[in-house]
Amino acid sequence: MLSDALAALSQWDSKGMFVPTVSISMSNTELRNPYLVDHIMMELDKFGLAPERLVIEVLETVVANQDDSTITTNLQRLAELGSGIDLDDFGTGYASITSIRQLAIQRIKIDRSFVTHIDRDEEQQNMVDAILTMAKRLELDTLAEGVETPQEQDQLAAM
Repeated sequence: MLSDALAALSQWDSKGMFVPTVSISMSNTELRNPYLVDHIMMELDKFGLAPERLVIEVLETVVANQDDSTITTNLQRLAELGSGIDLDDFGTGYASITSIRQLAIQRIKIDRSFVTHIDRDEEQQNMVDAILTMAKRLELDTLAEGVETPQEQDQLAAM
């Protein structure tokens, strides 16, 4: 997946279509690989791409249950190189604020279950408002997954 994503990014660059970043999702197993960062750097070099052009998506369940220092080290090293680290499906896995900071998370992707029907559900609005407030205080970017209707988009924009 990594090689395919970077190849596509490189091809788009060669055609004059600038896409700032490409995101790839990494499993718990992949993140436990002690050679992961070396492999990613080799792939980036192969395609002549800067680490800043790659965003690694990590499921919140991986972060919430992470008890492996290799995962922490890999994510910290990738962030230090300039790659983005996104926490995917936020709100579903009980990640602690400490683990979010420790793992150099830069953006949280709010799970679609929190934004579905946000235009009609006050409880959902309160949950998303709390998440956005926390993210702002921690200086994290946010992204809402699964916003489908113009009303849902308007409600999120108003928050």
